[in-house]
This record gives sequence, structure tokens and C-alpha cells, in this order.
Amino acid sequence: MAFGLTRVRAFGIEAEEPLNKRYIQRLILDITGLVADVDLDIGEYLTLGTFWTAVTGSEPGDTALQAIRDIATRSDSLIGFGGENLAGRLRVATTAGATDYEALVVNSAPSFTYTAPAPLSQTIVLEWLLGDDQAPVEVDASA
Repeated sequence: MAFGLTRVRAFGIEAEEPLNKRYIQRLILDITGLVADVDLDIGEYLTLGTFWTAVTGSEPGDTALQAIRDIATRSDSLIGFGGENLAGRLRVATTAGATDYEALVVNSAPSFTYTAPAPLSQTIVLEWLLGDDQAPVEVDASA
């Protein structure tokens, strides 16, 4: 694969809820070497899609895969995702143009297919609301 995961960070932010102590789980993936038509199928962490096949087998990919699997068991729902090169460019698949990105949610995590021109690097931020009494996953690993 032409792309690689250079850093993964995961941490929790206490949600502002009056009765429950819950966390918003944040996962940040720094990716480099992206080209057009690359599947960043982050949601395919159970069957190891294109993204996970490319980045696992070394650090920080193995740490990122374990982190997203741990988050999946603790989360109630995906509440947001984005990145600096995604701002204003997300479209539903039926209306995506040649320079827009397509995104869908699989297994409570987003999957992207970049069409030309893809950004060379991307920081993707994902957020989930964790269930009651669920501690956030904490990691910081670099290549």
C-alpha cells in the first residue's frame, strides 16, 4: 500500500451530563501517502478491510486496531467524524462529484473512498459516546 498510519491517539473527554458520568471517546488517526481511489474503510475492523490490512503488522497500526476494537465494545454510538481535508467535502454517494469524498458508517465507524484528487496526508478524528460507567481507551503510538 502507498499509504501508512504515522500516529494514533485515543483519549476520553468527560461528557457534560447532569446525572451520568460518561465520556466522549476520541480517536485521532494521522495518515500519509494517500492517493486517489484509496479505501480508508476504517469501519471494517472486524474483517480487516483495505485500511487495516495496510496498516497492521507494525506500530502504530496494531495499537490503532486494538483501540478501535476496544472502543466498539464500550461505545453507545458514533457521534462524529471529520478531518481538515474533509471539511465541507462530505457528500452522500449518490451526489458525490469527481472531487468530493464519499463516506458511510460501518460497524459504528466511518469508511471513506477518496476520489481524485485525494489529499496526500489526512488527520481523521472520530468520536463516540461511551456507555454508562465505561472508561475511555487511552493510547498514543507513533511510527
